[in-house]
Amino acid sequence: MSEDFQLILGSYLFQWVVLALVLIVTKKKKKPVLWINLGIQIAYSVFFIVSFFNAGPGGVVLSVLVFWMFTIWLHWFLTLVHLTIILISRSTSNSFVQKVYDTVFFIFVLASALLLFGTWTGVISYGLDDGTKYMQIGILGGLILATLFKIFLYKLTSKPKKIIGIFLSLIMLFLCFYYLTEDHFRIH
Repeated sequence: MSEDFQLILGSYLFQWVVLALVLIVTKKKKKPVLWINLGIQIAYSVFFIVSFFNAGPGGVVLSVLVFWMFTIWLHWFLTLVHLTIILISRSTSNSFVQKVYDTVFFIFVLASALLLFGTWTGVISYGLDDGTKYMQIGILGGLILATLFKIFLYKLTSKPKKIIGIFLSLIMLFLCFYYLTEDHFRIH
């Protein structure tokens, strides 16, 4: 199995895990949520599979794979937003959202620190030397921004702060996922 299809299957796995979490926390109407998500997923999967096998020469196959993975990630992100809405509407206390945000922030800081240390010591690279430098700048910038947001959102007491906190948690989780699945990520 090629590396491209491993990434596709990994993306499907992430989507199915989030969908399973949505089904676990949903109190009512589990079947419609399941059938709507599976119907959408089957529709775009069939479209991209047919496009992949009927692709012509050139870079068409690569563009089909890129759009296929983008579509899976978009579906994953929308399912994650659905899960977030369910969790925010369920939580009556601020402590739940605060705990989620603090946990994700800790994971993001730890992952960013490990990746920065790994790239500075040469254990981890992102392809060419310039690619590694740009990823270091991006990881450091993301870490600084996340820390600034953490300072400004010290206590998530109001509803807008809760929504911003959950949204930032989703972005930090996505960045952790992106840092590890970037095409040129290598551990030496």
